Amino acid sequence: MRNLGFTLVELIVTMVLISILVAFAIPSYQSTVQDNQLVACSNKLVTAVQFAKSEAVTQRMAFSVVYSEANGKVSYQVGPDANQDGTLDSVAQAFSCDSPDIAVSISGNNTFLTFGTSGFRADPNGILEFTTCSKNGYGKIVNVSMGGSVSSSNAEGGC
Repeated sequence: MRNLGFTLVELIVTMVLISILVAFAIPSYQSTVQDNQLVACSNKLVTAVQFAKSEAVTQRMAFSVVYSEANGKVSYQVGPDANQDGTLDSVAQAFSCDSPDIAVSISGNNTFLTFGTSGFRADPNGILEFTTCSKNGYGKIVNVSMGGSVSSSNAEGGC
């Protein structure tokens, strides 16, 4: 007798093994996606801060980064801010993070960060540190020094 295919038992065993492998792979994949969203959101913040600093020096006027969060969407708007009060005169660029799995906390009392024409921070009491966290506990910290330099690092011990 010729064997022209697989038996039902062989197919069932194969399906069970595939199901077990997929059951272990999906949570790891979801965690990887959340981590990538977190890194992308932190990178957008770094880009927004660097853009504001660059535009302040290039256009010789104060530029601010204004942070807002609504309906699970974190956004950063960048634009000229003549009064340096966090109210943009116009929006030059907007950056957003659309993931509801990401939360941002800010040190300091303001929700904006202003750069003067020299590229230094114009708001000594403004935002110093953004901490971005995902639901799985992974976090990134973005620091903005008084000199205007931006650094990003992993949150020690998670969020």
